[in-house]
Amino acid sequence: MKKLLSVCLAAVLVPLAYTSGADAPAAAAKPAAEKKAEKKNPNLRIWKSVSGAVIEAEYVESKFGKVVLRGLDGKNLTIPLHRLVPKDRAWIKEKVAIQSGPVTVKEPKAPNKLPVFSGGKLHNYHAGYSAKNFDALVDENGNILIHLKDKGKRVGKPITYGLRCYYIDTSITTPAHTGRPIAKLSYVPQPKVQPDQITLCGLLRDLVSFNITFEFSEKGIKSSGYCTDPSDIRDKTTFRLGASVPPSHNFTNDDSIEKRAEILKGWRVVADTVAGKKREFEYSDSIQGMGVSAKTIRVAAPVYGSRRVRFTAGDEDAAPLRPYIYPGYCPWQGYFVGMYKKEQGDRSAKISFSMLVQ
Repeated sequence: MKKLLSVCLAAVLVPLAYTSGADAPAAAAKPAAEKKAEKKNPNLRIWKSVSGAVIEAEYVESKFGKVVLRGLDGKNLTIPLHRLVPKDRAWIKEKVAIQSGPVTVKEPKAPNKLPVFSGGKLHNYHAGYSAKNFDALVDENGNILIHLKDKGKRVGKPITYGLRCYYIDTSITTPAHTGRPIAKLSYVPQPKVQPDQITLCGLLRDLVSFNITFEFSEKGIKSSGYCTDPSDIRDKTTFRLGASVPPSHNFTNDDSIEKRAEILKGWRVVADTVAGKKREFEYSDSIQGMGVSAKTIRVAAPVYGSRRVRFTAGDEDAAPLRPYIYPGYCPWQGYFVGMYKKEQGDRSAKISFSMLVQ
């Protein structure tokens, strides 16, 4: 970018500086009408890169992690957003928010709900992030619906991503996994367009405190967090972040097993295990259980066109990934990928759960 901006500087800013100096060549006086026509474009502003290069240009648009600027010569220049200084990135984010439409907000319906936009493209959503390969929508419950895109269009059903803490209920004859959802938010963030991150904190059911942060980027979504049980709690909480991969097909009883196998030939879920081995699960196979601890789990199938989805654990020893499927189900019917933290209160920055889209 520095090279590109340097070219612009040489062609645009340097001549301006030269003609303003004492050694500048004399210019013929121009009629008042002509001077009025040359009035400076009010939309021009100075942009600065992290390398220190600057350019005077007009903002055109921003999408897919890049910004388009129009220089003084009328030509467009495309620049990666991360190459601009924080002040300029903040200006662009505010500009995008204004142009996106939703400006009014509906207050939370309950202590465990988030405020949402009351109109516009993000109607009834708390936040929205648009990348080249996916759109992410945050609902009032803090769940993230991730719509993958191929060639600019959404494909397949959305993957649901979020906090999935649970406990083993020992009060019943046969102990069972029971969800421990958010009961109250102690900090309520305002709705956002193109957020860099969203942090939620408060209490889960049974007065379990929690904190979680979602980070958004062009590559995907990364999350991390922790929870703390009260000292007198009966059933301890397992801190879990996870993603539900929906069914890929709508097969009926009229579709034979052979037909399904032919359609799904080569479709797999691939796990790179903590033990260093690779486990593969065919999309067409009925599975009793996946039963692996992994660092990476990949959707090795064209479920989302040319897009590929990969889930990764930041620290597979402290918090491995575990895929889960209902006994007897096939992966085409949907499955869950979760990150299970061994120590619920561990606040290490390395412990994270990411969904990457390629």
